[in-house]
Amino acid sequence: MRKLKIWRMRLETWFDVEGHRIDVMLCWTGKDPESDPERFYDFYDCHGNCLNEDSPWYHQHGGIPTVYQFLDVWKVNKNGSFELLTCEEQSARY
Repeated sequence: MRKLKIWRMRLETWFDVEGHRIDVMLCWTGKDPESDPERFYDFYDCHGNCLNEDSPWYHQHGGIPTVYQFLDVWKVNKNGSFELLTCEEQSARY
């Protein structure tokens, strides 16, 4: 029988991006987050949509992401939706 992983989530922080709330959720398995070396963060918009589905932000990359780190890879469209920047767009920012 296959053992299922049970994911736990906790709101770590939130930030406002051009009037849109982004929730940063810590996700892990096991008793507590510190016991899971593969813990990661997901970003959720105000409608509950996961913005980085299948692209987790791993904790080992510096802990809780900041709004500045978020904006390094995301942009807000005119309709208020979020979109990942292309590599070229990310490079053009620097």
